[in-house]
Order: sequence, then structure tokens, then C-alpha cells
Amino acid sequence: MGFIAGVFVGAFLGILTTCLLVASRETNDTVYDD
Repeated sequence: MGFIAGVFVGAFLGILTTCLLVASRETNDTVYDD
């Protein structure tokens, strides 16, 4: 149970981090475009 919960938390954090990286990269692209 604990292992499965850890896997879900790890996957959630990974997706969250990826979304943040993509969002920051898109904002940087917009700033550079200006």
C-alpha cells in the first residue's frame, strides 16, 4: 500500500514539475518573441 502510494505521489510530482517547466518555457518564449 505504501509503495503504491509512493508511486502515485512520484508520478503526480513528475507531471506537476513537467507542467511547470513547460509553462515557464512558454512564458519565456513569449517574452523573447516580444
